[in-house]
Amino acid sequence: TFKAGTRAADIISDMQKFSRKGINRHESVVVSDLIEAVIDLASCDYDLKKTYNFRSITVVREYDEQIPALRICRPEMEQVLFNLLKNAAQAVADNPPERPPQLTVHTVLEGSWATITVGDNGSGMSEDISKRVFEPFFTTREVGAGTGLGLSVSYAIVVNNHRGSISVSTVVGEGSLFMVRLPLISEALPL
Repeated sequence: TFKAGTRAADIISDMQKFSRKGINRHESVVVSDLIEAVIDLASCDYDLKKTYNFRSITVVREYDEQIPALRICRPEMEQVLFNLLKNAAQAVADNPPERPPQLTVHTVLEGSWATITVGDNGSGMSEDISKRVFEPFFTTREVGAGTGLGLSVSYAIVVNNHRGSISVSTVVGEGSLFMVRLPLISEALPL
């Protein structure tokens, strides 16, 4: 149908934007629009081992409309958000039936910072694991299921390329919450 064709074209367009290499210019981006584009892309992510189906996960969105457009490198921040959403989807894949899988994406303006949180109601992490999640090559997945680079690359993008911060809080049996804080003013960043 026409609607399906339009949807496919939108998905391909989002994938092309996401995968373009060499485009590292900072541009003015509305955070909620960026998040929605990444959620659309993540909803089309196909896990070959079928450990999760993103479309079966409820995504709760809570956006602070007071956040001004940020000067960020869009492809890099798309990569960060995609990593967080995919990890969260994997975290809720084994939820028992009485706890339907749910992700929460929240933005808030805090002084001179925009904060984006991605939370899940999965099994959470132990303190030992949560202390190591941003280390390169650290993974809790079986061999061949992940490189252990997604969160370390996300850390480098947020901290080094955007002068922000990224952290995690977690409760075993309740879920995890990743928090990305980005400065509103970014004159020191390359254009």
